[in-house]
Amino acid sequence: MTACLDTYWQAVLTYWQDQVMPQLEAVNTEVIISGGASSILRSRLSAYFTELGLSQRVLFTEGGPRRLEALVRGLPESAQIPSMTLRMADSYGLFRGLIGTLDSVAV
Repeated sequence: MTACLDTYWQAVLTYWQDQVMPQLEAVNTEVIISGGASSILRSRLSAYFTELGLSQRVLFTEGGPRRLEALVRGLPESAQIPSMTLRMADSYGLFRGLIGTLDSVAV
């Protein structure tokens, strides 16, 4: 298990360094971390952002914001999919990323 986590962590670091770090140069940028892997990697992620001096700009969703949880509770699928709030947070992050890509491609 340790080898898998180490390999996954290296993939996360590579992605951050290549894709996200350039965006963090903006002073008002915040990092929202969600999803299933965030709970497994939380201590590594926290240490990483602390080392970079960015810990004040990082938010772990910890199961999603209360408004999103309330919305999900109203869906019939929520009883069968307990992680639905996390999945929706992941989907929103992907959506924002795609919109950012779309804007840069369209210009």
